[in-house]
Amino acid sequence: MTTIDTSMSTGLRGLRAALVGLAVASAPTISRAAPEVGIDWADAASKPDGAEAATKSKPKATKKSSRARPSAKERREAEVAREREALRAATQEESARRHREAARARADALVAAGRPAEAARELAIVAGVDRDPLLYLAAAEASLAALDSRERGGDGLSLAQAYVAAAEGELRRLGADPAALARLGLDADTIPAVEAHVGQVRGAIDRHIRAERRRRAAVGETVSGAVLTTIGISGLAVMGGGLYLDRAADAELARAGVKDVQSLPADLQPGIEAQYDRASTMTSVGAIAGAGGIALGVTLFAIGVRDLKATGGLSRKRAAIQAAPTLGGIVIQGRF
Repeated sequence: MTTIDTSMSTGLRGLRAALVGLAVASAPTISRAAPEVGIDWADAASKPDGAEAATKSKPKATKKSSRARPSAKERREAEVAREREALRAATQEESARRHREAARARADALVAAGRPAEAARELAIVAGVDRDPLLYLAAAEASLAALDSRERGGDGLSLAQAYVAAAEGELRRLGADPAALARLGLDADTIPAVEAHVGQVRGAIDRHIRAERRRRAAVGETVSGAVLTTIGISGLAVMGGGLYLDRAADAELARAGVKDVQSLPADLQPGIEAQYDRASTMTSVGAIAGAGGIALGVTLFAIGVRDLKATGGLSRKRAAIQAAPTLGGIVIQGRF
């Protein structure tokens, strides 16, 4: 029995040693697998099942990486892009200035040649392409200059008003777009000066409108005066006809050897009396119409000519008036 117990003890000790060796051999494998799932196996063994599940579901914290600074190549590319943009802006600014100067030089030459309406049209075209308020204002001024010239270029006042309105619209747009303002070679400090220029051009337009009204009134006065003067002269002619008829009737009485109508034979009296009546009527009406027409007509004509001179209307080809006397009165020729 002793021998058998000893043998069994020895066998048990061998089995225990084998189990311990097996556990030691498997321990490194488990420890190597643990980091892959982010679980602390040493702590998990001491935690309850719920805590172990929470530990398994918790994501592993990662360290935030700092933002990398741009490289030298990237900094150089950004600098080149800025230089290219600055060069493009400077080129656009210089182009706008050249367009403006060339358009103004061409317009000055046309105005000097007596073609301001054509100058206004060319300025407006360039202004529309470049959206330049300064050129729109120059076009408005050229349109006003066309009013005092002999060139036929349409309604200068309406065109001037349209160009000023376009300039105001472009100023509002540029005020909200500094980049577009810079491309035209302007800056925020120039906007008040341009707005003041707009006010000056609008004032000039208003003065031309008032002058045009006075001119038209003066033309009406001149024409009315000329017509009344013509009526007055015609009245004098009628009065002269009445006097002629009266002298003719007197001559008839003289040839008959009598001094009055009652001394004529009864059959001749009605004709001579009618001639005297007609002569009296023509003389009276002619005298009144002649005196009144000439007095009022000459006065109105003189006032109209004075007003036309004051408004410069007589210097315009379209507002010329001529009056020439004829045997039956005067002939009036006008161009308005």
